[in-house]
Amino acid sequence: MPLSTDENNDTSPTRHVVAGNDVSVFVSYAHKDDDSSYGRVKKLAEGIADTYASLTGLEVGIFFDTESIRLGENWRDRIRAGLNNATVLLAFISPSYLRSPACREELASFFAFLPTREGRKLVIPILLFPP
Repeated sequence: MPLSTDENNDTSPTRHVVAGNDVSVFVSYAHKDDDSSYGRVKKLAEGIADTYASLTGLEVGIFFDTESIRLGENWRDRIRAGLNNATVLLAFISPSYLRSPACREELASFFAFLPTREGRKLVIPILLFPP
């Protein structure tokens, strides 16, 4: 599985969705939630993927917008493709998420892709509440 590090010298492994992943996870979240929690949304998503991979032996790829969309790419097209190709939507639901038109659109778009002949798709909501 492809691993990379970010520009901040964070050496934690990052998984990217690539062809051949057994499970493709699209992480839907409000940026404000990840920023205000010092990256805990990303860490939790990676922890869930790592645990699933460990328990099942399946390769898990993660679509996390800040890492899966490169500079200069059409971000709307990349989001749409990520949602279409995902087998799992990991949605971090919070007041900020529900107020965000982009987050609500991601959720609605994933539901639009649910009727598929290629297999099952799963939505996993994780509720985030302010302290």
